[in-house]
Amino acid sequence: AHFPGRAATSMLPMAMWPVPAAEAWARLTAAFGLPTIPTVGTTVVSPAGAPPMSGRIVDADSWRLAVLLDEPLAGTAILAAEGMGDQTGVSIWSYLYGDDAVAVVERDKPLWQAWLDAQAGAANPT
Repeated sequence: AHFPGRAATSMLPMAMWPVPAAEAWARLTAAFGLPTIPTVGTTVVSPAGAPPMSGRIVDADSWRLAVLLDEPLAGTAILAAEGMGDQTGVSIWSYLYGDDAVAVVERDKPLWQAWLDAQAGAANPT
């Protein structure tokens, strides 16, 4: 709806967190300074230590939200926590548009992956 006819470059980092989905979602949203059920229209800004990302929530539920991005480029992002039992897949998927999309994905994907992996450790301190 927002980028008709334009090709996206995807970035799909995901990590398994050793906690139930509701706890993973609560930790993910808290890291972004959001309630567990964010309000459509709320501004999202990436947490300290994560790559730049900002935009506005366009859809939200109790386990995922969609963001219309302004930064790092125009695009969309989906933050989600999906799983059953004590393992949850936590993802911050992005679809970026523009001439710099490939370079931004190459720069930011390993940074998002490292951030998600670090948060997985924080979710189960030893």
